Amino acid sequence: MKRACIAFFSWFLFTFAATGKLNDMATYTISVNERTNSGKALVAYLRQLGVLVDKVLVPRKKADPTRMTRKEFFERIEKAEEEYRNGQFTTQKPNESVLDMLKRSGYDV
Repeated sequence: MKRACIAFFSWFLFTFAATGKLNDMATYTISVNERTNSGKALVAYLRQLGVLVDKVLVPRKKADPTRMTRKEFFERIEKAEEEYRNGQFTTQKPNESVLDMLKRSGYDV
């Protein structure tokens, strides 16, 4: 999604418009989705007012390497079911901790 960060001086607009004097100024940064009609309209309005100062594209987050597709998920489920049917599983013994069971199964925990 394309997003733009827009900084503008809204306090300047309100103060100067009401009193004709510049007492205080504040900078605000907002995120606007420019793919929507309302986002496009807001950016056009701020440009028209002359308060659009900066436009910066926000980088996308990196993809999660552990995330799998739906197909991969069901393939793993089917593989686990097949291993279970073939007797390739480990059960936890009475009074055995989960960590001990995993170590006995060959996992490095």
